[in-house]
This record gives sequence, structure tokens and C-alpha cells, in this order.
Amino acid sequence: MNTNILISNLTNPVLLFFILGVLATIVKSDLEIPASSAKFISLYLLF
Repeated sequence: MNTNILISNLTNPVLLFFILGVLATIVKSDLEIPASSAKFISLYLLF
């Protein structure tokens, strides 16, 4: 197995956000996205 491909896949931002989100859920973190940022993100993703 090529380690360069493995490292590039593990450092992919989308995968990192997913893993950190799952980890925060397991730890039961009380982190929240502020309401104004959540609205901006949702509008940005809709466009």
C-alpha cells in the first residue's frame, strides 16, 4: 500500500471534519455553531 495516498486521504479536510464531529459527539461536547454562522453556512451551501 502506498503511504502517500493513505496520508493524503487521512488529511482530507472533509474526512477530518467528519471524524472530529463523530469524536465530539462521542465525548458529548457542548460545542455549537452560532446562529448567524449557521444561517450563513446554510445559505452558502444552498447556492
